Amino acid sequence: MKSTADPTLTTRPDAAAASARSEAHLQAVLRCAPVGIAMVVDHRFVEVNDRLCEMIGHPRESLIGQSTGILFPDEAEVDRSGADSDPRVTRTSSAPIDVRLRCHDGQLLDAILSSAALDPADLSRGLVWTLLDVTQARRNQALMETRWSLTAEAAASDLDTLLGLGLDAAKRLTNSRAGYFHCIETLPHRQRLPTVHRALEPELVVPVERDGRLAAILAVSGKPGDYSAADRTVVTDIAAMVMERVEAMRTEQAMRQAARVFAITAEGVMVTDPQGHILAVNRAFTRITGYAESDVLGLTSHVLYSGRHEPAFYEELWNALRSAGQWRGEIWNRRKDGEIYSEWLTISAVDDAAGRTTHYVAVFSDVTQLKQSQERMDFLAHHDALTGLPNRILLQDRLGQAIRRAQRERGRLALLFVDLDRFKEVNDTLGHGVGDRLLEAVAQRLGERLRGADTLSRLGGDEFLVLLDGNSSAAGAAAAAQACLELLRPPIQIDTHEIHISASIGISLYPADGMDAETLIRSADLAMYQAKEQGRGNYQFHAPEMSIAAQEHHALENALRGALGRGELGLLYQPQIELTTGHLWGVEALARWTHPELGAVAPERFIPVAERIGLIGELGEWVLTEACRQLVRWRIAGFAVPRIAVNVSIQQLARSNLLPTLQRCLIESGLVPGDLEVEVTESVIVGDNARVITALSDLRSLGISLVVDDFGTGACALGRINRVPIDRLKIHGSFIRCIGRGQSEEAITRAIIGLGRDLGLAVIAEGVEREDQSTFLQAAGCRLAQGYLFGAPMDADALGAYLGREALH
Repeated sequence: MKSTADPTLTTRPDAAAASARSEAHLQAVLRCAPVGIAMVVDHRFVEVNDRLCEMIGHPRESLIGQSTGILFPDEAEVDRSGADSDPRVTRTSSAPIDVRLRCHDGQLLDAILSSAALDPADLSRGLVWTLLDVTQARRNQALMETRWSLTAEAAASDLDTLLGLGLDAAKRLTNSRAGYFHCIETLPHRQRLPTVHRALEPELVVPVERDGRLAAILAVSGKPGDYSAADRTVVTDIAAMVMERVEAMRTEQAMRQAARVFAITAEGVMVTDPQGHILAVNRAFTRITGYAESDVLGLTSHVLYSGRHEPAFYEELWNALRSAGQWRGEIWNRRKDGEIYSEWLTISAVDDAAGRTTHYVAVFSDVTQLKQSQERMDFLAHHDALTGLPNRILLQDRLGQAIRRAQRERGRLALLFVDLDRFKEVNDTLGHGVGDRLLEAVAQRLGERLRGADTLSRLGGDEFLVLLDGNSSAAGAAAAAQACLELLRPPIQIDTHEIHISASIGISLYPADGMDAETLIRSADLAMYQAKEQGRGNYQFHAPEMSIAAQEHHALENALRGALGRGELGLLYQPQIELTTGHLWGVEALARWTHPELGAVAPERFIPVAERIGLIGELGEWVLTEACRQLVRWRIAGFAVPRIAVNVSIQQLARSNLLPTLQRCLIESGLVPGDLEVEVTESVIVGDNARVITALSDLRSLGISLVVDDFGTGACALGRINRVPIDRLKIHGSFIRCIGRGQSEEAITRAIIGLGRDLGLAVIAEGVEREDQSTFLQAAGCRLAQGYLFGAPMDADALGAYLGREALH
């Protein structure tokens, strides 16, 4: 008997081969998609992706061909989901609906189901389902898989018995004359089947299982009631023929379905070759990046690079792809219009049968808005909603960091607790709207006082905290508190209301007033109440004795501000002598301050204050002008003073007006640059301020000599001396005083003199008070000296008399 076959079951290998490349792309998209995807035709699954199998716990093979009802726990859920609707009357796409799905292990999970037609023009071709898992799965009842099966005993070889069982089972299964299952293996005794002699159309197709597996698909021709009559009944195994056709149809259908998914998915998709050249992109790629497919085909993904990631980032990404075949994470990319955006990206390698990578598939979502929302939520969690200032949570975090840093570096910090006085009256009389705007204005004013390392925060209500980081002293804290009071002194205009507001400020210091954030805040709070008790509008330290010292310091600042105008500042002059000859080398001008109430104020007290409050520039200019004028007066009087030295601070050097000031003083006085020496501290050598070095070079180019004062007392970097254009080193008096009493100080003094000699720099010693000190210095090779042995600092008239006496000798 010859075997006959339905002509509709022929294969289409040419179509599948021609589309293999496209199929690989689209199948990769299905595998990488982050949602479950299923293709449904006539209420049965014809294709599912790995994500859906992962969600519900079914292997792909157990879903293909099954009714969609297998996903739902009951008929009511099926009806509600619309899964049983006739696809011919289903809309092209449906709004997402909440459904309950049943997993393979019986667990229940909640999902959002969206469906769309594979071909809007032909709804009978089926639907594409997307299922998004929105819960962590609630377990309920076990999944019962319903299927009719036919089982033949392992030893059964009687064909009539086998066919009888097959026909009965097929009738029960379908109530018709057709049945269908995948072929898993060939019937063990298929060679014993009778040969078909007549080309009869099969009236019944029977699936046959053996040992729990499908063994054959039998095509039976003839009358079902007479299946045992060999001359009237023809049986043949058409499993191979059926599966060949089924596989061809599946390939073609999978290509169409994958193409549809590729086109309609909301995630951007990009397919590249192993070298990263772009082969295909979908519509979502264009929507997210702004690049049309024609813009990027053949280019590499570098077209999207934002420039925000270091090369090491991309190196780690490619290492992960090569080792694991996948990379997933957040990345910054650039749209066509130049906008930088954040995306969540999954890249997967696609390998061929030999394990060689043939493509890479990138699936991504634009998460910029989500990231911005998260950043906004984070900002609101750590900042005051009204003023935008850091709130208590962020302040405590920064305060904790500052304390830990101070502990490591043995530093200090200060905390100011600012409470507005009588703010409640503003709210009660003018309303909370005006009160809120007043708080915003106060926050803006206080913020003007802050340095980069400081933090201004609002605790709530009318309370603010100011963290002064950066090794803040008690004096610095007092100055900051006074500045805050001054900032609030001018009235604040809110609409037609002119509001006068003051504040009471409490100050706590680390480590004196607390070793942790809470203690420091509490100490500052208590000090603030002390300020309230003192009449408001003032500041108080947590420790009463510190309040007194800080007030004295503030009084010194106020007094110094008007000292020049009141004529309280003056200059004293100390002679500098050549040790070998005893001749006058020059004089040093020294600033002094005599206050009518405070008395004589030492330079080491008022010079740092002048630097901190910004008066050093004005003070330094006055010293330069007066010193040049006095040198001219002495020369007119007939005194041969070779040169005059003045001290210049590093702050003056860092300003751009020092050179013009010196030039003006020389021109106005008629002096030449060689008549003037500038003394600077050792910090100019240690520091690496380009502006300071430039200023020193400019002075040296002008012809003004430069001297490093107090050499040996700072953390001098000897390797940098040659970078600074200096002429002389001045040994600090502390070393000179120990000559004859301390061997180490004498050794240091000899070393400084030797260093100057080796570098070609003259050395001058200050603080020389005894003859043995002078003798030691001469023996060590020191050329110049100044000190009480030769003359104390004196005013201009006294120095004139001194010079007159020296001239007589």
